Amino acid sequence: MDVLLGLSLTALLEELPVSEDVRDALVRGTGPYAAVLELVDAYEHAAWTTVETFAVEADLSRLYAEAVGWATERLASVATAQAAPAVSTTS
Repeated sequence: MDVLLGLSLTALLEELPVSEDVRDALVRGTGPYAAVLELVDAYEHAAWTTVETFAVEADLSRLYAEAVGWATERLASVATAQAAPAVSTTS
């Protein structure tokens, strides 16, 4: 995005509502989101050894299973709500 707009990443981030933690990860590679950004970068560049290391350290298999379970529950509740008959408020 910075390249498309002809701005430095730092200048672009000054114009966007991002937290300091996100800014630190993107610009300096520090802070609580730095490791996640490094994982995404490794994945984008097919650095599978690095991805595997992060996956094991972060227990991504368990986190993925939890995310799928959460999404399944949400989708089921939406489907149930849509399938429920409409209640008429007029007599």
